[in-house]
Amino acid sequence: SVFMILITLVMMFKHHIEIEDFITTLRNKNLKLSRATVYRTFKQLLDAELIQKVSTRDGKVLYEPTMTQTQHAHLICNCCGQIFEIKEPLIEDTLKKYCKVLDFIPNYQSLHIYGVCKPCSDQR
Repeated sequence: SVFMILITLVMMFKHHIEIEDFITTLRNKNLKLSRATVYRTFKQLLDAELIQKVSTRDGKVLYEPTMTQTQHAHLICNCCGQIFEIKEPLIEDTLKKYCKVLDFIPNYQSLHIYGVCKPCSDQR
């Protein structure tokens, strides 16, 4: 099915991707799917928590698979939009401890820190 083809392709990505870039990739592979179908599928994947959304300060919306990933944080540059991933067990452990102390059951976790990366900082 079209849905399974799209899921497979989305899950193959190892980095963050914009929907429009994904559509371009599909077209480059001669897969002619409507833009509406792709957007609808991304929404379904997001609702099913198979992908997560990362928004940059300049309004870009990027997606990444969540199925095989461990929890991680994002550092997002406000100037160039570059996204750095932090995979640090200490952060995850600390958040789990707080949830346990507060008797809080998390359903979803997303940690995004916005700032300025070193190359952009050096240009100022």
